[in-house]
Amino acid sequence: MVYVAILVAISAFLLRSLISFSAVYRRVQAERDVLANARGAMEALGLEIRSAKSIYMPTSVLSAATGQLSLETPLNPNINETSTYADFYADNKRLYLKREGSAASPITSENVEVAEFLVERVTAGARESARVTLTLTSAVKGAAEASSTITAAFTPRGNY
Repeated sequence: MVYVAILVAISAFLLRSLISFSAVYRRVQAERDVLANARGAMEALGLEIRSAKSIYMPTSVLSAATGQLSLETPLNPNINETSTYADFYADNKRLYLKREGSAASPITSENVEVAEFLVERVTAGARESARVTLTLTSAVKGAAEASSTITAAFTPRGNY
């Protein structure tokens, strides 16, 4: 009887430990997904904005929680053109990049949700910059949920 009681106690302890480790693993995985997606999205935004000529105001949606940033860029223009347009926008809880003449491609994975994509135009004299605030949360809800907010400012090359 004593051996059975000890075996039951050890089994219960191991089971609780396994459940606890599983919850911690899910939380760490969610945090890693959020941070990796936030870093990747901000790198893509930074590269595109820094290589752009300017922020294209007619189609940009600024100072909105799920805004849109349109850029006039010299990267990969159509034949007989010197520039093209690229749009970043949030839709269906994902961040997308759409280049003129191409289909939109997601920048964030389905493991995270875009809670906020706020773009603000900052001007100083003739110079303009884009201040981007990106808030991502994990698609997993509950105890394993993770969230991250990153704010960065980028200046288009045409404004140096």
